[in-house]
Amino acid sequence: MAEVSNPQPADATAFRLLLVAGDLEPLRVLAEKAGHETVTVRTANAGLEFLDTLDHVDVVVASFEGGDEAPFDLLQRIKADPKHAGVKILLVCTNPSPQAKAMDPTSRRTVELLGCDKYLFMPVFDVWWMMREIEDLLPRRPAHVTRRGGAY
Repeated sequence: MAEVSNPQPADATAFRLLLVAGDLEPLRVLAEKAGHETVTVRTANAGLEFLDTLDHVDVVVASFEGGDEAPFDLLQRIKADPKHAGVKILLVCTNPSPQAKAMDPTSRRTVELLGCDKYLFMPVFDVWWMMREIEDLLPRRPAHVTRRGGAY
């Protein structure tokens, strides 16, 4: 079941994030504090179902711990559907296992070939880095949002 938070973006420059799996609560909190809308789902399939019911999502952020095929399937299915042509996708490998660390170059190449817009390998979760990467994916930047040390 999708959990929609902050359903009315604070202004026209706000963006809508779909957060899929993983522990992305700190990102949800920071994004909402900056006036952005977030939708949280627990699985890749729930994310796809939600995308099919909504007219607009700016960025899908999918978190995984490595060795999990679901993010790759999610990426492939979103990129293959013309309805989602403008949706940016950020995959982030958080809290990677030793196996995931060893497979990082392969994972990075796979997501690149599948059309991922951004891939982060994050042994230590850094919500500020994640927000900067999300902002960099979008053509516009909210005027009220600044870099780390600024006014989030």
